Amino acid sequence: MSRRRLHEPDEVEFRPAVDLGPLFEPPSVPIDTSETAAREIRDRCARIQARVLERIVASGAFGATEREIEESLALSGNTVRPRLWELEGNAPAGKRPPPRRIAKTLVKRRGMRVYVALSCAPVLQPTENCAK
Repeated sequence: MSRRRLHEPDEVEFRPAVDLGPLFEPPSVPIDTSETAAREIRDRCARIQARVLERIVASGAFGATEREIEESLALSGNTVRPRLWELEGNAPAGKRPPPRRIAKTLVKRRGMRVYVALSCAPVLQPTENCAK
């Protein structure tokens, strides 16, 4: 097992149940490598979210699956999934939820749910806070 995965309890940063910091906190778990990765994507989060939303809007009523979005934008699933989650209007406990811009349908293609844009969602307006 990798040494990086072995964490002593005193190495873990414990966070309060309600975060009183800024509205935007990058998605992460309290492990140093995850926190570093979250800080690195902070500046690009809104831009990536706008590209994901634009791709879903462009697909119209047909929608797009997570895999189709990943392939068309050349992004990793680990980057696309949190953006989809944010666009669905989800937020962690204690955070203000962002506006809902997409919906996950019951339709599946190649085993994956299809996402469609809500009719009121503006094309290039990402949410103000990218939260996981």
